[in-house]
Amino acid sequence: MKNLFSIFLLFGFFTQLKANESMVFRCDGRTIDIIGDKRDAQPYSDVESLEVNIEEDVIRWSGEEVELYDGFFDDGRITFYDESTNIQIKLDKLTGILTETRLYPRTSSNDLFIMTYQCKKITSKPLW
Repeated sequence: MKNLFSIFLLFGFFTQLKANESMVFRCDGRTIDIIGDKRDAQPYSDVESLEVNIEEDVIRWSGEEVELYDGFFDDGRITFYDESTNIQIKLDKLTGILTETRLYPRTSSNDLFIMTYQCKKITSKPLW
C-alpha cells in the first residue's frame, strides 16, 4: 500500500498545475468516442501537447490558442472556439487525464467527439 501511495504522489508531481509556472505537457491519446455512431469508445493513439504559458498569458492545445484565465488552475477547464469547431478541455489535476470535447456545429449531424489523453508534465518554468 505504501508503494501505491508513493506512485500516486510521484504521478501527481508530473500533473500538478501551478499558477506561477509556464508548463508543457505531453498528452498521449487513450480513447475517442464519436457520439451518435452507436459504437463504444475506441482506442486512440495520437499525441498532443498542452502548453500553459503564463508569460504570454495563453494556453495552446491541438494547434489552437486561447487566453489563459486564472480559473484554469482551479478547475482545469478551458474553451477554444472558432466558427467551425468548439473545443472544450478539462485536465484532471490528480490523474493527468485530459478530456477533450469537440463539437462541429456546421455539419449536418452536429458531430460530437470526445477524446481522452494521459498527460505528463515535461517542462516547467517558474515566473518568480
